[in-house]
This record gives sequence, structure tokens and C-alpha cells, in this order.
Amino acid sequence: MVIHTFCLSYSSALRASCGPTSGVSSFSTSSSSMPCCLGRTLSRSTSCSPRLRKLDLSSARENISHDYPMTNPNACRNSNLFLLALVFSSTANVTQRDAVRKTWANQTLIQGFPVRILFFLGSTDTFVAQKALAIESDRHGDMAQGHAVADSSLRGPTEMTVSALRWVIAFCPVARFVLLTKDSVFVNLPAIGGYLLGLHRHPEDFYLGRVIQRESPDRDPKSPGYLPPALYPDKYLPEYCDGMAYVLSQDVVRKVYVASAAVRAPVRPDVFVGLCAQKAGVTPKHSSRFSGEKHIPIKQFLHHHITAANHSLKNPHTVPSTGILSKNSSLTSSIFCTAAF
Repeated sequence: MVIHTFCLSYSSALRASCGPTSGVSSFSTSSSSMPCCLGRTLSRSTSCSPRLRKLDLSSARENISHDYPMTNPNACRNSNLFLLALVFSSTANVTQRDAVRKTWANQTLIQGFPVRILFFLGSTDTFVAQKALAIESDRHGDMAQGHAVADSSLRGPTEMTVSALRWVIAFCPVARFVLLTKDSVFVNLPAIGGYLLGLHRHPEDFYLGRVIQRESPDRDPKSPGYLPPALYPDKYLPEYCDGMAYVLSQDVVRKVYVASAAVRAPVRPDVFVGLCAQKAGVTPKHSSRFSGEKHIPIKQFLHHHITAANHSLKNPHTVPSTGILSKNSSLTSSIFCTAAF
């Protein structure tokens, strides 16, 4: 019933905005095999918007083989891909990646719709480390790597995020939605998939997460995140989704990537995405299910939460939660939490 409602609303939105003969961008792959109307939605809806057609994406494919040591070009071969989950991971975090693989990343369908989970990594320091990653990638087939700097400064994670968005544009333009999260986060894919399938509008300009409001810029000159008034004069940062996990529609991936070329600010990657979204005219959508820091039993988490963060990998009985189900919500699960395996 959820899928039927989803498809009816999408089909009518597409007919209204695109018509039956809308063109498909060079980044799109058409399909007719997806159940109901979703195949046409996935292949054409991101390209039929006049606003999206005006975006200059030419730089996304320049020097692509040089900038991505691991491209994993076959990761998105399914042109009906509904949700791509990109999991940011440090090159040394093999244990975390294995924990994710053994838990929430071991599924390929949500209510019959294809999903794909990939780890996105930055640069390694040594040939030995790179070889180890190549072996891991060959074994699991679930990794992509960009030439982002592997440091703990603000620059490294921000470069990783922009590199990941560019990878999506170049290698996975068919994904209807993109979830960006971390290897310290547990994700209940059926719950988040149910939320997305229950949308009653055409998902353009879709930027969903725990929205942070009225946060003051860092004005401490000694801080690595110092944002001088000359560079950013506003009293508050723009609204943005907390970086633990958030969802972008494919058109927002492209808009944020294009805007990133004009944003130069020493801020965290989630704030950076918020700045780019603001520049692109995209407003984040808040969900209270992406919030909280309480600990709950693992069984309760699995029933009532979509994500969980901070794998300690030490205590399998508790989960630090970040999102309790609202009594007034029509959903059966919340969107976001933190987990210890």
C-alpha cells in the first residue's frame, strides 16, 4: 500500500513537471523494469527540472581516474537504484567496516526496491596500506576511494564530502536518494526506506536530517574553525543537517557539489554542506528522529530507530540512541541513533 501511494504521487508529479517526452541527462540511465512507476522516476526526474539542467557538471568527470584510486564503477549498475548509502570511513577502520557489513549493510532491498551500501575512504599514507585496501575492496566489492587528505583537520572531512558527492554524480547518478553517514553509525535501512517510500510529493530539493538552527559561527581566532566576520558576517550559521546521517535527493547532490566550488569556509563538513545548500537555494527538512544521546537496549533500538552511532564494539547489550519515536508520528520507526556492537 505504501509503494502504491508513493508511485501514484510520483507519477502525477512527473507528468505535471516533465511531460511524457522529457529528455534524460547524460548522467541518467533509463529503465523500464522497476515495479510500478519508480523506474521512470529514477531515470528521469532528476534531469527534467529546468533548474537542474542549468547546472554545470562538466568538472565532475575531469581527471576522474586520477582523483579516485578506487572508482568501483560497477557499484551502481542497477539503473533502478532507490537508495545509495555512502558510509564515510577512515582507511584504518577495518573493524568498524566489518561490523557494518555484518549488521545493517547486509541487505540489498527495501520493500522490493534496490539499495546499495558503499564505504567511501580518503587517501592512504603508504603503499602497504593502499594494497591492504585493494585486497579488502576485491574481497567485498563495497568500497570507493577519493584523493581526499586523510587528516583530522576540518579540511580533510570536508574534502571527503565533496569528493563523495562528485563520485555520486560521476558513478551513481541513478540513485534516487543518497544517505551520507559514518562507519560509527548503525542504520536501520527498512525504517528509513519506509519513510522515503511514504513521501507524498516529488522529492526535489530534498535535504533531510536533524536540522541545527541558530548556531553561532566560531569567532575564536585561535580555533581551527575560526570564521572571521569579513568572511561570514552573519550572526548565525545557515540551518544545516547534523553530519551523523542525512539524506539528499539526487538533484541536491548535484546542486551542493556545484555550489561547493564557490564556498570557501573553514567549517565542519556538515556545516559546509549547509552553506552550499543555502547558496543553491535548498532548505533542510528537520526530523526529530535524527536526534538524542540516550542509551537504550539493542532490541529496542532495532524496533524503534533508523540509525545508531559510535560503535564502541565493546558492549553488545546497549545502544546510545539519537532519536525516540514521536507519539504523534505516523511512522513506526525513528530515523537516527548511535550503536555499540
